[in-house]
Amino acid sequence: HISAIVYDVIPWLFPKQYLSDPYLARRYAYQLSLLPSVNHLFAISNCAREDVARVANLPLSIVTNIYGGIDESRWAAPQAAAASGASLEISNEQGERFVLRQPYWLYVGGGDFRKNVQGLVRAFARVLAELPHAPERPALVIACNLQAEQRKEIAALAASLHIEPGVDIIITGFVSDAVLATCYRNAFATVFPSLYEGL
Repeated sequence: HISAIVYDVIPWLFPKQYLSDPYLARRYAYQLSLLPSVNHLFAISNCAREDVARVANLPLSIVTNIYGGIDESRWAAPQAAAASGASLEISNEQGERFVLRQPYWLYVGGGDFRKNVQGLVRAFARVLAELPHAPERPALVIACNLQAEQRKEIAALAASLHIEPGVDIIITGFVSDAVLATCYRNAFATVFPSLYEGL
């Protein structure tokens, strides 16, 4: 009896972005062709379940949605949040320090196209334009592992939209789980602009 877990079939759904290399495209097609020989699949969401059944031409009855989990000791442990209006100091894994102005919106994700970070920055510029003299002007914190070139591009886009990098928008780079948990606990809101997710 063979079972497997499916996280998503994103490369197959977006071949232009993920499978432009012929070798990768052939390899991915071969892996998909093996799925009908598996006795049962477990998917991390109903979306992933439906996607893999459609793409691999499988009956839904052999794919079970099991959802994802959370480490409650790490992410749900009680911890006092910073006082309203106070700033929060954090460091990334490279030792860079950042001061997060409150209230802030928090984005945690990645830098590939479907995560839509540039769309997020454009939307945030519109929010700031609507709140030019707000007593508590929000900041946008982008906490994820981005390449140096991606960080420069996002900062340049922000500057072109009259968002001050390092003040109105803070790109932290990769942070530890402990720092990330603190960022979540103190955020005014989290934002999720992704165009597509398996979960």
